[in-house]
Amino acid sequence: MAFHTDPFYAECRAYGRINEMQIKRKLNQEIVIKCHGFLILKERDKKLLQERGVDLGITRLDRTLPGESGEVRAIVKDLAPPDSGVNPRNMNQILRDIRRLKKCRIYNRDIRAENFKRGKLVDFGSAVTEPHCILSAFDKIAEEEAKDTRSEDLVMFEDMIVEEEIETDVRALPNLEYCQKLRSWVV
Repeated sequence: MAFHTDPFYAECRAYGRINEMQIKRKLNQEIVIKCHGFLILKERDKKLLQERGVDLGITRLDRTLPGESGEVRAIVKDLAPPDSGVNPRNMNQILRDIRRLKKCRIYNRDIRAENFKRGKLVDFGSAVTEPHCILSAFDKIAEEEAKDTRSEDLVMFEDMIVEEEIETDVRALPNLEYCQKLRSWVV
C-alpha cells in the first residue's frame, strides 16, 4: 500500500504513463513539463544542500516506508519559470490537457495554479494512475467514491478558476444553476 500512496512513486507512475502515451502518440509532447527521470542524492550532495539551508524533508519518524530511510529521491524535470502561466487565454488548453490525462487514466488530484508552470502541469505527487489498488478497491466497495476520484480534477479546475479569479467562460462542469433555468425540450 505504501508504494501506491507515496508521492515519489505517484509521480513516477504518472510520468511513466505519460511517456508511454507519448510514444503511442496518444498525448503530445507539450502536455506537461518534460521529465527526464529520477535520482537519489548521495550523502555528500545531501550535506552540501543542507549546509545551504535546503530542507530535504528527511526528519520524518517512520523510516519503514519506501524512501523514508533517509535517502532523498527527486524527479528531474525541465527547469520552468516560477510563474504558473495560468491565465484566461490558456484555460481551454489547460482543460483539454486535464481531459487528455483523464482519458489516459491519469488523475492528478491536485489541480491548483501553483502546480502549473508555463501553463503545464508539473506536480503529480498526489496522482492516481490506473490500475491502482485504491481505485480497484473503490470500484468494488464504493462506486461513487471511485467515480468522484476519477472526476475530481474537473472539480478542482473549476475551483482554480474561482480561487485565481480568472475571468473566463471555460468550464469543466455544467453550470447546474443555468441548466435548471432551461425549459425542457419535447419532440
